[in-house]
Amino acid sequence: MIVLSETIRSILINKLSGSITSEEERTLKKWRLQSDAHDREINQYAALWAASGRVLLQPDFDMVSAWEQLDQCLRNNGLVVNAHITSPLRMSALRKYTRMAVAAMIAVITLIAGWLIFSKNEKTIYKVVSAVDANKYQRLPDNSMILLRKGASITYKTTFGHSDRLVELHGDAFFDVVQNPKLPFNVQTDRSLVKVLGTSFVINTCVQHDRVAVVAGKVLLSVRDNPEAHCFISAQEEAFYTGKTFEKINISDDNYLSWQTDALTFSRASLEKVVVDLSFYYSTTIKLDDILKERDIKVTGSFRKQSLQVVLDEITAITGLHYRSVKDTLVIY
Repeated sequence: MIVLSETIRSILINKLSGSITSEEERTLKKWRLQSDAHDREINQYAALWAASGRVLLQPDFDMVSAWEQLDQCLRNNGLVVNAHITSPLRMSALRKYTRMAVAAMIAVITLIAGWLIFSKNEKTIYKVVSAVDANKYQRLPDNSMILLRKGASITYKTTFGHSDRLVELHGDAFFDVVQNPKLPFNVQTDRSLVKVLGTSFVINTCVQHDRVAVVAGKVLLSVRDNPEAHCFISAQEEAFYTGKTFEKINISDDNYLSWQTDALTFSRASLEKVVVDLSFYYSTTIKLDDILKERDIKVTGSFRKQSLQVVLDEITAITGLHYRSVKDTLVIY
């Protein structure tokens, strides 16, 4: 079996116990479709859950009747030719080893069942918050504030703020963290870990990378499975972690907050940067034709709550360029 994250483990327990919410159902379905291994894992846990339930629901065991049935089974299979000439010592040894085998089998099943029951009892210690239809604000028990982008979700313990301040994030979110030097605030994604004392910052997670932009204060961005690999990010800096390397640059505008403000502003920005910001805001893949990557094209303009088509029409009109749709990608040429 693979190691499950706390979020998926909690949701899976709710699923097996019949108390899963619609939001958790969507999250589990998305995780299940990511790979065949995830699908097999869910099926294995479901099988173990069912098996443990059957074991625990069995009626009291009748030892006398069971041994009579075992003796009859041995005779039917030719292992006991004549009950009168069978050595009592051999029969005693056979029963001893059979008891040991049965005990070992029951011990294994009981161990599995016990683990599942223990996990089931822990199901209420996690809280999952999802922004399903729109951006969503969530205040944490320590009064830190999170703004989740549509489609994002967080998971944290209901004891958050007692022994730790750990949040697991899927998607994009803005964090305004209350200071507590004795209890650092940690945000965990699939590939990285962000550690802060008290600050404001944005985390964007996607297939290509994790991106952390710091509004105020300072954060530590590290590899989730290797904390020694890390970089510090100060106010008005942003860093990208691709799963292999870190890249840190200065923030030149407020477009990293565009999903919050619904505004995009460009002041002599390179066309390459414009394409990156548009792709992020509209959640659409936009690329430049290879020949344009060698040209120094600048764009100046402001857009607020306009459709992607309107924005692209204006930009291509200003630059004298065009765009076309190629499968699921928009290409500027």
